[in-house]
Amino acid sequence: MTTRQTIMFVDDEKNILHIIRRELFDAPFNILLAGSAQEGLELLKSTPIDMVVSDICMVGMDGLRFLVEVKRKYPDIIRTVLSGHLEENLVLSAITKGISSAFFSKPWDPDQFRQDCSQMLASKKILNDSKLLAIINSIGTMPSLPQVYFDFLSAIDEGVNPRQLAEILGQDATMAVNILHMANTAYFSAYKISSLERALIQLGTNIIKNTVLTLLLARQFPWTREQEHEIQKLLTHSSLVSRLTSVFHQKLYLKNLDALVNSAALTHDIGKIFLLYYFPDSYFKTKKLMQDEAGLSFRDAEIRINQHHITHCEIGAYFMSIWNLASPNIEAALFHHSPQALSGRNARLIQLISLANLRANQPESFSGEEWLDLTREMPFNDTELTKLWQTSFSPDIMENENE
Repeated sequence: MTTRQTIMFVDDEKNILHIIRRELFDAPFNILLAGSAQEGLELLKSTPIDMVVSDICMVGMDGLRFLVEVKRKYPDIIRTVLSGHLEENLVLSAITKGISSAFFSKPWDPDQFRQDCSQMLASKKILNDSKLLAIINSIGTMPSLPQVYFDFLSAIDEGVNPRQLAEILGQDATMAVNILHMANTAYFSAYKISSLERALIQLGTNIIKNTVLTLLLARQFPWTREQEHEIQKLLTHSSLVSRLTSVFHQKLYLKNLDALVNSAALTHDIGKIFLLYYFPDSYFKTKKLMQDEAGLSFRDAEIRINQHHITHCEIGAYFMSIWNLASPNIEAALFHHSPQALSGRNARLIQLISLANLRANQPESFSGEEWLDLTREMPFNDTELTKLWQTSFSPDIMENENE
């Protein structure tokens, strides 16, 4: 018999807790209600809990201090914020610091709220799979994020202005070049940007944050020449998928991606970096099988090679989870090859990332008919898919496809 997972909701407004109880009484998970942060901490001492949803503004210990305590004492528990519009800056700060991986807005849509909670629990269950944990444990020393990354996040959180951030990043020439290159792509800018300060303003905090994360991680390990070549291809691919995702969203919805999710595509393949370093034989066997069988995806080839159904998707999502990255990053890593398995608020974003990933992996000679056939399982109609296919042929967008 499968044990039901448990979510604890913490709010000092009794009417909010009553609404939650009423709306989730038949949810496929258990719910616990706490009327204060202190009550929540007491429940955590005696009850196995998978996820916490906390209000921010509460009498006594506020929600952010509470979630910091949860993170310190129970790091495996999913931490999320329940917030009103006036608390938006606090929410952004909590996500940037890794205190919370997601947020729920007040007021909320009951069906969406239930779906989002269920999806986050489902992702947690995948990341607790015994086969995945066995692979993670075989690594030995767990990779950690470089201290410079945390220093950079602290600078952002302290409200350091773009000029000061540019000075921090400008000390690393490779980092500066990569950020300037991204800022000068067609989507991000209609004119030439030569200033790192201007690039930071143009791209926004979240994209810069995940660019820095990916580049630092890629340079953390000692690579062979063959691995270094693969890393450069991975970075190029991730940058292209990020641009395509943004362009696709703009084309379909005539607006830019929300700032909280606009860089999830940058880290969608981060699991390949771990695979390449810790399991290089498996990585290159997978690449060889893809060359031998045209049209085979990296993930499908991995499953064929390893026979355990644990792939770069699960490995990347696992590390981003323990590093307290936001839920869109985790879900993009976990589901970019299987977006049909995803529900909840990030589903449409991951579908677009999946489409962008498919397009980035196809040659220029790939036809529109082949594209429609390849994407027929995706929840887009033919008109939308054709529009996105035609959009992706912009030379500015695809400029580094074959680099």
